[in-house]
Amino acid sequence: KKMDEIKKFLNSVEGVYDIQDDELEGKDELNLQINHDLLSRTGLTVDDLMKSIHIAYEGLVVTDIVTLDRTLDFRLKLNEKARSDINFIYKLPILNRMGQEINLQQILSVSESKSLEELKHIERKRYGAVFGNLNRELTTPGEVMAKVAEKFPSDEDYKIEYSGEPIENQKIFKNLGVAAIVALVGVYLIIVFIFNSFFKPLIVILAIPFGVIGVMYSLLAHGMAISMFVGIALIGLMGVIVNNSILMVYTTGESSDGELTDEVIIDGAIQRLRPIMLTTITTILGLIPTAYGLGGYDPVLSPMSLALSYGLLFGTIVVLYFIPVIYSYANKLEKKWKE
Repeated sequence: KKMDEIKKFLNSVEGVYDIQDDELEGKDELNLQINHDLLSRTGLTVDDLMKSIHIAYEGLVVTDIVTLDRTLDFRLKLNEKARSDINFIYKLPILNRMGQEINLQQILSVSESKSLEELKHIERKRYGAVFGNLNRELTTPGEVMAKVAEKFPSDEDYKIEYSGEPIENQKIFKNLGVAAIVALVGVYLIIVFIFNSFFKPLIVILAIPFGVIGVMYSLLAHGMAISMFVGIALIGLMGVIVNNSILMVYTTGESSDGELTDEVIIDGAIQRLRPIMLTTITTILGLIPTAYGLGGYDPVLSPMSLALSYGLLFGTIVVLYFIPVIYSYANKLEKKWKE
């Protein structure tokens, strides 16, 4: 069976262990291998064989007694001792249409095995599930899926569908992507209201991509995979970085008396340098113990804290040094556009 091949392959993959399937054993069953050529020569049919074996196991109602409230059937069948021996089938007396007794040992062979508790189907097609665990220090779900897909490409005979953490993460990230877009649009509209401008909010949110770069770098440097909790941290990081960016742009604009020159922009950036640096450093220092598991590693909070700390670090550097520069160039372009 294909499931057995897949299980055998997964057991050979480093880092994968405890491979199982969802096929549970049911009752004992007898498997009959019939020589149809010899069967046809005896004058018997497969239906004749099946009827005789069914009677031997299940019995045959030979008569009944009708009482006042029910009917009692009298069933004739082999005793349990005879039925427990699979060789009894060879001794079953079966007569063909000419009244000759046929020796079944020459016609069929019998083997015993376990049946499945249930045969599962989806859209009238048989299916089964294979599952297991893995050591994340040796491999990842994505790597295992890629190896299985390469070894067992789907064709007309079978199709492999994947589930578990990687697939669930794809669904979650799809939803998080929608949430991030909604959050970004909401932030932009709020900043438009604050600055009474459609242009300045674009400068403010330019720091967000650099924060995302910081998060990706932290995951790459620490050998961690992106997860749902990192995605949540990214959405939260957007708000923190935007706060600092708003302070920088707003202070720079407020410090000017009408003419927004490079000197005015530099002066505004200097005013907000210390407050932004202090709040960022204290926030990062507060996140570091949780991010690196000092005192205990938490699989949920530690990746979130790591993503927030590195994202905030990269995003703040952009806010302090690049946002004023971008603001200056944008201001000059705006003047040329008006002229």
